[in-house]
Amino acid sequence: MNMQYLKTISKTSVKLKHIFFSDGIIFLFIFLVGGCAQKQDVNLPDELRFGFMPDFTHAQAFVGIEKKQYKLNLKGIDFKPALYLTGASVMRALVQDELDIAFVDPLSAIISHSRSDRNLIRIIGGVSSGGILFVVQRDVPPGHMNDFKRNTIAIPELNGSQHLAIKEYFSSEGLSRSLQRGEIQFSPISREELLSTFSRQSVIGAWFPEPWASKLIVEGGGYTFINESSLWTKSIFASTLMVCRLEFLQMYPEAVERFLKAHIKTTLWIRNHKDESLKIISDGIEAVIGEKISKEIADKAFIRMVVTYDPVRPSIIKLAAMSKRHGLILDKRIDDIFEFAPIDSILSYKYLPPIKKIIN
Repeated sequence: MNMQYLKTISKTSVKLKHIFFSDGIIFLFIFLVGGCAQKQDVNLPDELRFGFMPDFTHAQAFVGIEKKQYKLNLKGIDFKPALYLTGASVMRALVQDELDIAFVDPLSAIISHSRSDRNLIRIIGGVSSGGILFVVQRDVPPGHMNDFKRNTIAIPELNGSQHLAIKEYFSSEGLSRSLQRGEIQFSPISREELLSTFSRQSVIGAWFPEPWASKLIVEGGGYTFINESSLWTKSIFASTLMVCRLEFLQMYPEAVERFLKAHIKTTLWIRNHKDESLKIISDGIEAVIGEKISKEIADKAFIRMVVTYDPVRPSIIKLAAMSKRHGLILDKRIDDIFEFAPIDSILSYKYLPPIKKIIN
């Protein structure tokens, strides 16, 4: 594994302690060196444990760590980032009290909320919109839906947002019966194995987030059968959300506010520093999972997504309805999953429109 990125985030004020792999998770434990700022009267935790995944749709995590935005804003709270490989493993860590705040796909958040008596997490902000494609082999004619019958399609994980999206898309295109009969197979493929699996034509296509979708196009010879953004109202939907354990949010609102401030600042910085941001994210991904992301791939990937702090609430409501329709949850009502008061307070202070007034 290329350790350059890990060395970068361990300079001066932080020290990389150790890394280990377990259950689809890569843990990065980081310990502060030197004295911590004195805690004031507010109630602050000793640490904040943060989870994210190696995708461009989690861009702020890589940039915020590299630029030390989270560490500086947390002001003495021990910041412990951990890299996860699936949304399910992120939510499992939240359930087991191993994480406090995380970036995760919307469906994983919805399912966990529905199955935890609605008292596990809250969505406190957005991370990205768009950046997810259905890439297929060149010999699949555009628009030929029947070609997917009796074939296998790669997805990041079963019962994740991409799995639901492709089933919903196929259903809308007249393939409901084929799905029910199991004529279309969905195979979870790791990011490291995706390109080789696609190149061997072991799968007919892949519904994946960036930069992996663009990698299949540039290096695997595939083409975009459909951009998921085109399936949503105004082509806007949440691809990654920021969630917080409810208990942590209630006990340490000041820590959550500090994290949100860093997140907003990092989001705006990425928008104004595209080239540097893409290099940071690409180098970070290569360091932690060993997959090189070329500048061509990074550029193509970035134009298909938007970094944001807006959770695109209407798309989450719609996704919950889809989830119920496909039997993943029992109740599509999820209004109680949202908690935007902390981020709206920060946005108001910065003279930015609050989440509830952002037009989606």
